[in-house]
Amino acid sequence: MTSKGALLVATIGAALAMSGSAYAGSCSRLSISGTAVTQELATALAKGFLSDEIALRGAKGRGRVSVSCKYDLVVSTCSASQRICK
Repeated sequence: MTSKGALLVATIGAALAMSGSAYAGSCSRLSISGTAVTQELATALAKGFLSDEIALRGAKGRGRVSVSCKYDLVVSTCSASQRICK
């Protein structure tokens, strides 16, 4: 698969999910998913999407980024989550 094809698969597979307020005040937990042909690329996409979304929301990430991955058929889906505060 070409790099453009892998990027297309990764971009199409990207998903965004926001959990309910897990922390008091103006903090919450944000979780973003990225899907790609390899686990390394899916992890990088998920972390990049998470960073972009935090910046778009005008928030700051608190604590470490947690990543979990799952392999389905021919693609890997990774979810990156972090506590964010405004």
